[in-house]
Amino acid sequence: MPAKKLLIILFATLGLGMTIVAYIWYSNTIEFFNRTHVAQGTVVELQRVQSNSMTTYKPVVSFRTETGAQIRFTSSFASNPPIYDRGEKVSVLYPESDPEQAKVKSFISLWAGTSAVFAIGALFLMIAAGIALFSRRSLQVEESQ
Repeated sequence: MPAKKLLIILFATLGLGMTIVAYIWYSNTIEFFNRTHVAQGTVVELQRVQSNSMTTYKPVVSFRTETGAQIRFTSSFASNPPIYDRGEKVSVLYPESDPEQAKVKSFISLWAGTSAVFAIGALFLMIAAGIALFSRRSLQVEESQ
């Protein structure tokens, strides 16, 4: 199999796979939105996360549900510098049936992963299309000579 054809198949497969994963992730986030309540929360702590030589911080948020239960959760998103300050007010989305699965209502917490996976998948699909078009044109030029 020619190398160009192999590259086209590789990039197209990776790109398609990543865009499918991004769509599934998107659908799950929309489903999460549809079954959640909104509450006002407070960042009560910044949890330090050490990995390799890098330190990042995850916000630990406390909020009260509509039923009055006090919930505390750690965001899955970490950054350096921290996005939030201790004592900062944040909007929280939580499912009534399982408030411990709460998430901070922000683009980064909800959509950054989906957006990144989709963008990389779309880039891989464009690379595959570019290689295919370039290969086709070079083949047409060779045939006309």
